[in-house]
Amino acid sequence: MWLDEVELALTAGEQTERDGFSFALSPSGEAEVTSLATGVKLSLSIDGHSWKVTVPNAYRRSTLGLCGTCDGDCDNDFWDGAKVL
Repeated sequence: MWLDEVELALTAGEQTERDGFSFALSPSGEAEVTSLATGVKLSLSIDGHSWKVTVPNAYRRSTLGLCGTCDGDCDNDFWDGAKVL
């Protein structure tokens, strides 16, 4: 992984912290970046073709945008508070 032009060399199952984030490489090769302040996690597939955002339950019904209201209902994803984006 690269961060601010610095390479973070990780092996599968390893994790490191830097600048308020946790960086990890899962045993399957998925890259994971987690905000230590919020617990929001971004996972990137090994091939780089898919990604997933995981939001803690504390944010349920408190978000807008790609995650919708973060309530598990796919019908309101991409919601900006007034309309679907």
